[in-house]
Amino acid sequence: MLLTVARSMTGIEKASDKMTDSTKTVLFDLDGTIIDSEEGIGFGRRREIIMKVLAINGSAGKDGNTAILINTIFEELHQAGFETEMVQLSGQIIEPCKACWACGGRKNCVHKKDLFQEIFEKMTQADGIILGSPVYTANISANMQAFLERASVVTDMNRDADLLKYKAGASVTAARRGGAIAALDAMNRFFMLQNMFVVGSSYWPMAYGQMPGDVQKDEEGMETMRNLGRNMAYLLKTLEERRR
Repeated sequence: MLLTVARSMTGIEKASDKMTDSTKTVLFDLDGTIIDSEEGIGFGRRREIIMKVLAINGSAGKDGNTAILINTIFEELHQAGFETEMVQLSGQIIEPCKACWACGGRKNCVHKKDLFQEIFEKMTQADGIILGSPVYTANISANMQAFLERASVVTDMNRDADLLKYKAGASVTAARRGGAIAALDAMNRFFMLQNMFVVGSSYWPMAYGQMPGDVQKDEEGMETMRNLGRNMAYLLKTLEERRR
């Protein structure tokens, strides 16, 4: 469908559909909120499109340093009008892939012993995905590793479905000292294998801390998270604009 876009003085952009000669709202209001209107009814009955970002916290500790970093990103996303949700794997056991290949054509894992099915479904419905893990032995947590391995097999066995294609992804990690780059690399490579866009920041999205709350003392790390949140909001809105 060919759309011709023109900006109005109100900050709302309108597009004329050359195939139907109808008019509808397609982009953002003045505050950055994405607006859409049903065709043929003008501006009287607009509906707001709420975009959602899902975060998966692979830490063994609930509401610890990794959660603090994710929530810092969420604060920026909330200001930009996004809905957010964090799934914490603390207290859960994500089993490794069984290599049964039964997920082929089903668009999800068939095994129901853990929370994988539910979380992966949330991923497919989200516009953006954040992966967070503390550094464990210079890598991501065991739960995060198992989750990403299974998710990679599901997407590979359902490649024609493009389950995560063109979504935006961001990774964050909390480290006591070393191993942060290796952990970020493991999570970002997952995004790159899914035809996703990886969000960057002003530095590697990491912060130093050992005990819960320590990352808040890392001023550069916290500012890196805030900048990451702003960049993710910008990218997601740009992608939504492009889709329209």
